[in-house]
Amino acid sequence: MESKGGTFEFDPYTYKGSPNVELSDGYTTVVISFFVFLAINLAAVKIGPPKNFTGDVWRWRNTFVSWLHADIVGVGVLYCLLFKPEISTDLILYCDTYIYTLLSFSMGYFVYDVFDHAVNNKLVSNYEVILHHIGVVWSFGYNIQYKVNVPYTIIALMTEINSIFLHARKLMQFDKWPFDHWLYKMVVWLNFITFIRFRIWGVILIGWGIYTEWDRLTLVYHIFIVSTMFVMYLINPILFWRLLKNDILRQFRSKDKNEKLSMNGNHGKIVNGECHQT
Repeated sequence: MESKGGTFEFDPYTYKGSPNVELSDGYTTVVISFFVFLAINLAAVKIGPPKNFTGDVWRWRNTFVSWLHADIVGVGVLYCLLFKPEISTDLILYCDTYIYTLLSFSMGYFVYDVFDHAVNNKLVSNYEVILHHIGVVWSFGYNIQYKVNVPYTIIALMTEINSIFLHARKLMQFDKWPFDHWLYKMVVWLNFITFIRFRIWGVILIGWGIYTEWDRLTLVYHIFIVSTMFVMYLINPILFWRLLKNDILRQFRSKDKNEKLSMNGNHGKIVNGECHQT
């Protein structure tokens, strides 16, 4: 390996991985993470869903576990963004115990979630989730095995910061929180803001990185990452429009309806999309 103009040049096909971390530690963390989320799931079974919940209990439980994963990993990624600027020195070669463990911990969750779908016969009905998870497990597994591209994975995990509020919103809907409650509105807006700041921006950063560092990636990784990013560039605008239509614009429509009711001499409010007279 040699340095040229401050940028490390290396052969991605012969590189042996970062010497700062141990492969055994990565896979050990994956296994521990798997059983941590399995234990959380069993605890959720014992606790049960909120009293207002109606429907498939597995869906609530799966969302609850996903929310906890987003909390843990999202806070971990936020710490990286705020206090570990050295990650940006080389998004392919840089690696330390913290980000390697965070990556491995997250992979353990995705392995668990595929397992959870399988044992509850949800693989077919949630096929789009499973396809996403398979891609994630392949990518994370590649980076753990070869101890490379780990900072790029941290950028990808920025989406978990958004997922904190995405899953919180869904859990509040399960518990039938009114759409006009101040806390629900706050979660909606934080979901919207973090979607732009961390989910969309993360995809843009990875896309730019692939373009500028194309020669530093293996052919196998080229094929995977290009196909994955192509799908993400198609899906994210669709998800953004749904978020904008179902949450942000709904709040303005509800506000307009309440104002019309007041102008007509009626007193009411919009709760869960319906008008309730008071």
